Amino acid sequence: MSELPHFALPIVGRRREIDEIAARMRESRAVTIAGAGGIGKTRVAVEVAAGIAPTQRDGVWFVDLAPIADPELVSAAVASAIGLEMAPNADPIASLTTALASSQMTIVLDNCEHVVTHAARLAQALVAACPNVRILATSREPLGIEQELGYRLGTLDAEAACELFVTHARAADPQFEPTPESAATVREICVRLDGIPLAIQLVAACVRTMTLGQLRSRLDGRFRLLVGESRAASSRHKTMQALIDWSYDLLSERERVAFRRLGVFSGGFTLEAARRVLPAGSSEDETAALLSSLVEKSMVAVSGEPAPRYALLESMRHYALQRLADAEETETMRAALAQYVLERSAQAAATFGEGSEEAWLAAFTPDVDNVRAALEWARGADPLLAARIAGNLADFWEYGSRAGEGLRRSEAILAALERPDDPAALPLLIAIARIGLPAHVYRRTLQMAERAHGIALRLGDEASAAEALRLAGRARYLLGIEPQRSQHELAQALQYLREHGKAFHRARAMRDYASALALADPVRGGGLLLEALELAGSLEWPSLTLHVEINVAEREFRSGNVGRAAERARHIIEVLRGRRAPHQLGHALTNLSSYLAMAGEYDESIAAAREAIEIGTRSDTPNYIAIPLQAVAIALVQRGAAEAAAELLGFAEAFYARFTMEPEPTEAIVQERLRELLRLHLDAATLAERSDAGRLLTESQACLLAQSYPADRS
Repeated sequence: MSELPHFALPIVGRRREIDEIAARMRESRAVTIAGAGGIGKTRVAVEVAAGIAPTQRDGVWFVDLAPIADPELVSAAVASAIGLEMAPNADPIASLTTALASSQMTIVLDNCEHVVTHAARLAQALVAACPNVRILATSREPLGIEQELGYRLGTLDAEAACELFVTHARAADPQFEPTPESAATVREICVRLDGIPLAIQLVAACVRTMTLGQLRSRLDGRFRLLVGESRAASSRHKTMQALIDWSYDLLSERERVAFRRLGVFSGGFTLEAARRVLPAGSSEDETAALLSSLVEKSMVAVSGEPAPRYALLESMRHYALQRLADAEETETMRAALAQYVLERSAQAAATFGEGSEEAWLAAFTPDVDNVRAALEWARGADPLLAARIAGNLADFWEYGSRAGEGLRRSEAILAALERPDDPAALPLLIAIARIGLPAHVYRRTLQMAERAHGIALRLGDEASAAEALRLAGRARYLLGIEPQRSQHELAQALQYLREHGKAFHRARAMRDYASALALADPVRGGGLLLEALELAGSLEWPSLTLHVEINVAEREFRSGNVGRAAERARHIIEVLRGRRAPHQLGHALTNLSSYLAMAGEYDESIAAAREAIEIGTRSDTPNYIAIPLQAVAIALVQRGAAEAAAELLGFAEAFYARFTMEPEPTEAIVQERLRELLRLHLDAATLAERSDAGRLLTESQACLLAQSYPADRS
């Protein structure tokens, strides 16, 4: 289960609402808690989620959508929270529904209002396609999807409002103890604040510096115009806005400067990050004291130990950004954020492959929303700065399962450069080439790698030249073109990395070179692959180990060890199922279906192929459709459906032609075996006729053709 947000103080006065929402969760698989800002929707949703967590086999997952500026990233935020790998070129909603089809879980979509259309689309798809996935959303208004039950969260009643005030007042001042006389004043204050929890919390935090009488007097002055208005959402919004104004005015000048500048962060920030936007010369101790003061005044939230992470509630952040604009500091602070992200991204690039994969991702993933904000600003204001940041992020995008997003952002930055072949663009070109591999755009990888290699040679940058060669050689190998050149480029890259590279980079380069070498020298190539697997296995980077093991299995298959290849593939699939990695799972299932088809184990081959095809269909990954269909076709020939098999062969041939690719060695072996079998069962004219017909099939037609035959003999 994902870690639900932690609150230092217990919830007050919401037992009835929590029980009613939990009951609605039992009635429907989509429930939205709606209400005005500051009303406590998130707090209540977390309590409901915690209550139902024990009944959810696959956990409860909390997704804060507040930092999401681009609505297209809603699905990515959900995948990231759950720990899912997203297929790079796939429709993100389809990828999620594929991955979660058999899951039993609850997903909390918090703060949907600014991305409501995309949140609703995702929620609707999950409810429709995943029978045991439930959605609990919070928003200003319901999502408006089928099966949704809405729950309008109201303000606190007088008794609960007073209890909440006292709870937070005691937290601010442990000596606070209301008397029978002061209780009436507390009640007046809570009535003045419309029973809005966040407003009550903000005012209660002031008891350290003001008496209850002073608080009432100041509130009377600030809220006089609101007295007598209805308790509708518009009135509560005005109350909340006036209260934040009031709280801001109570801050010292130094606190006001800090608060508005902290609004530039998206998705939270650390103590060190905060120092980057505060006035020059602020020490770590001074910054920590300033943040503590803002936390005590409920203007900033804090979580996490021992390294705290701070954040502004979304209503506070919007207010801070307004004040930042009023102070004409917006551009300056966005530039400061971009500089901070540049340093963080450089640190991520420098430490990639060290320590453990889990720790590396945990260190940098929390800043992904700040990365997005910095890239968006820098792309328009300082494209070269954006290029430097993006040049550091290729590994982060890939290993954080965000290759598709990383490629789109990097390409957009490249397009914004006035001189895309400027030496300063070299890291960006390499980044695009690198992300192109997991995104399956191999020709783009080749194009970018060759451009990068030329620039690196002119600059005398050996490290970049070696990486460009590795990427170019790997792209040629995956495209099935110029095998000798591919082998030569990969050999040069490995030679450099053996002398200068980290263990991770050596293992990856060994994998790449060994795969190409094995085409000409299976013994040497296979031996080097095992060496790469041993080196990768000594590291704490399981994704790399799996990648190498997939290549080892393919090498064993091509060497005739079909049984061992299938066993490795089964092991890989078992590991991937535990990691919720549908994209890699599709790859492994595709390979297994090929191995088993060649071994004559047709029932299991067809089952693996159909699962791969389902992943490919729902995630828009054509590789996982066309290639497994070749394995299905072999089984069909053996079961008396040779003409249907010939059509599937034609469909696969059209796939390779459409993407100007040659079959990889494993695929070529399967394809040639299919042709041999078809020539034994069909005359040349019939084979040609049915293959031509297959080239005209759509993906859905080809899948329907394959599925029209039983998966076993029964």
